[in-house]
Amino acid sequence: MINFCKYLISPLNQTGFVLVDKDHCEFGGGDSYPIIDGIPVLIAHNNSMFEVEAIRQQKPLTQNRDYSDKRRLKNFIRTSLLPKLNRDWTLKERYEKLATRVKGGKVLIVGAGGKIEFYRAIFKKSSLVIISDVHLQFSPDVVLDIHQIPFQDNTFDLILAGQVMEHTIRPWIAARELQRVASRNGIVQIEVPFAFPYHGAPYDFFRFTFTGMRSLFRFCRLETYKATEGIFTAVAVTNAQALLEISNSKVVRYPMLVLGRFIFFWLKYLDLLKSGINLRDMIWPKGMVFTFVKDGVERNDADCLEDLKSLK
Repeated sequence: MINFCKYLISPLNQTGFVLVDKDHCEFGGGDSYPIIDGIPVLIAHNNSMFEVEAIRQQKPLTQNRDYSDKRRLKNFIRTSLLPKLNRDWTLKERYEKLATRVKGGKVLIVGAGGKIEFYRAIFKKSSLVIISDVHLQFSPDVVLDIHQIPFQDNTFDLILAGQVMEHTIRPWIAARELQRVASRNGIVQIEVPFAFPYHGAPYDFFRFTFTGMRSLFRFCRLETYKATEGIFTAVAVTNAQALLEISNSKVVRYPMLVLGRFIFFWLKYLDLLKSGINLRDMIWPKGMVFTFVKDGVERNDADCLEDLKSLK
């Protein structure tokens, strides 16, 4: 925590950071937050859907560490032996390009989940990389709520929120906060599912169209966009989920999971035949990525809709 204390502000009243010890950190407005296992939990719980006590107890929130524990045979089979229904073909290349652009800069990862080491490796040449989440399960640098980001204005050269915005109960406020803490000409990269089942219960709230997401980031220009996983992957995921939902019985559901993987896994390869960057690719994708650059110019509704014309 030592290397990012100077950038902190209170999530409750935006006062400056005052002091830290092994158990808590304090801010100028008198509010104090716990440090649990060396990780500051900077959530003003009166204004958040996340409870500090639940975080302290490491209750599963948007993710469950046990679900990805490969020491469990069922998880090992599901994650390592069965064919996958989806694949983000450009993910590593995208992040490597971002890392080159912000070499020596400051990076905030929001909602890292179990990818903490992956992010550290990709952005190792940045001067500061802060990895956050809403729980302690994967040991992030800081626990925060995206609706009340506890960092100063104009701090980060890159903010990456992958598979996060659908879990925000007020995405317009989350978007405002992301833009606030981005530096001028800083990059805000948002990655979201579109055609994908309800997940991360109970914290799954929204799906975003191209224009819906564009409308949230009014102080940014849209630099690039892409359907990262297209309509054929969406079909594969939907059909496999339909098989899974035939029964509530675990005895039936696991065989249906296996069957769905083998019947539909190949569909994702058909997405390679499409560019992912035109209007039809954005109609029913499984997932999308938007790269915004904060220029500080506020756009009205008509301005935001102008970007739809860039879709051919």
